[in-house]
Amino acid sequence: MIAQFSLKGRHPLEASKIRVLWTRYRLREPDFYRLLAWQNDQCPCGEPFGPLHGARALVPHVDHDHRCCPGGSSKTCGRCVRGLLHSSCNVLVAMIESHPDVCEPRGWVEKYLADPPYRQMLRVAARPPA
Repeated sequence: MIAQFSLKGRHPLEASKIRVLWTRYRLREPDFYRLLAWQNDQCPCGEPFGPLHGARALVPHVDHDHRCCPGGSSKTCGRCVRGLLHSSCNVLVAMIESHPDVCEPRGWVEKYLADPPYRQMLRVAARPPA
């Protein structure tokens, strides 16, 4: 099964992005696409993602809780992944989290932080079949 997700023969930039998913977020390519499908190919703000090779602002960015893996490392444990966001939405969430004395999460941000899509997906996957 792993062989079908081989990086061999892929465009070097695409292979590099897939490696970053694993080395930085401990997220495998099939899990990235499952999460994308779980989120209905859209950011939690309600707007769809653009083509994966399209405009940078519309491409899904992996969001994670920066408080989980302190120390300035660019690598995470993987348990802190929350979901996929537009670049600007990712910046918004980071700003709200880093300045809790100035702004509170409201609307989709509040809902997103309370129950992130990646955790929802893992909970459902962990349930025994009925």
